[in-house]
Amino acid sequence: MMDSERVGKTCEMSCKRIEHVDPNDPAQVSAFEMLWAEIEGQRRTRAADMPTEQRAIRHLFDAWYRLKELGWREAMYAPRDRTWCEFIECGSTGVHKGYCDEEGRIWLVDDQDTWPSNPVLFRLIEPDAREGR
Repeated sequence: MMDSERVGKTCEMSCKRIEHVDPNDPAQVSAFEMLWAEIEGQRRTRAADMPTEQRAIRHLFDAWYRLKELGWREAMYAPRDRTWCEFIECGSTGVHKGYCDEEGRIWLVDDQDTWPSNPVLFRLIEPDAREGR
């Protein structure tokens, strides 16, 4: 793929702010190239840190274990009474507020929107933090 074709395409996975780059606009092309170089640099770093599937699994285990040391628990143990909790999902870097219903389904809530989730970890929200939701 030529540079101009790559630059003109939507960067769906990594750049929500840059939906389309005009290949004739040097500032946009430069911003895209810098972003693309950062994305590729992060990919190379991950490949060097985790060259094998087993090494990546070990990193995932270490992160899971450290989060448990910090007070997180497996999401399957979240209270099933709509108590407000925080959840972590694989594939996301955020901590999301939500609750587990009586059926064991976990729902995340943000800006008056609710959606089902399959998080891996949860923790109860401290009483003073609940008022800020």
